[in-house]
Amino acid sequence: ATIDILERAARADPAGERTLAVLTKPDLIDQGAENEVCEVLANRRKPLRLGYHMVKCRSQRELDAKSTLTDAMRAERTFFDNHPIWSKEDKEKKKTGII
Repeated sequence: ATIDILERAARADPAGERTLAVLTKPDLIDQGAENEVCEVLANRRKPLRLGYHMVKCRSQRELDAKSTLTDAMRAERTFFDNHPIWSKEDKEKKKTGII
């Protein structure tokens, strides 16, 4: 789906000057596939001027439990801070989590 969306965006923004890509569901990325996602997140695969960002949205279980946005943001930060791959991403550029 990501490739399809980027191809559609390229029709409207061929130079990639106005496109900001948001990667979602990092908790569903297969173990071992994270390095490829890191390449995308680092803007090395299909460069966009505004780059790529990654967020972890609330799961259906969290939505059903009526977790608040504050709880979701806290859980997202904990997820990125504790993940063996995502925790090593450049925090200064704030590519992971809600900014």
